[in-house]
Amino acid sequence: CNIYITGYSDLFGSGANTILIKYNSTGELKWISNFNGTANNNSSAQAITIDLNGNIYICGTCRNIGTDNDIMLLKFNLGGSLIWARTYSGVTGAEELAVKVITDLSGNIYTTGYTFSPGFSKNVISFKFDSQGQLIWNRTYNGDLNGRDEGIDIGLYNDNLIVSGISSHDENSNYFDYLLI
Repeated sequence: CNIYITGYSDLFGSGANTILIKYNSTGELKWISNFNGTANNNSSAQAITIDLNGNIYICGTCRNIGTDNDIMLLKFNLGGSLIWARTYSGVTGAEELAVKVITDLSGNIYTTGYTFSPGFSKNVISFKFDSQGQLIWNRTYNGDLNGRDEGIDIGLYNDNLIVSGISSHDENSNYFDYLLI
């Protein structure tokens, strides 16, 4: 059984890089891979999953040239080589973050998190990509009270995406309701 760890580090001296580390079952380091957005800083992993073929998917956020923090989805092979990288940038000035990634039996990839534009509240944002990283759809959710809504976890039931998270009446509130979409 192999162990995969992801996160971010300044290991490579160019700002925060997303890192992917593989250890074997005895704890021996096998390889380290890294990814940095086009702006060469502020790339951060939030979640990892492995599909039935052994491909490794990481979601999080990265800063690209001319954008703020964007949703990031990465696909690596078993050897730690990057196969593809996808980013999503919402409206100008908005910040996006993916916090969870899963795959289905057909090889599709799903993420959830939030998008946040200055002067507006956070809204849940979820995506479905095919195995080649092509966007199939994305959906946003803004709760009834136009407050803070964040996707935290996702699952599949009968090919339907279920998103759980938090919702509040106000962007600055520390009181949240459960959210299930």
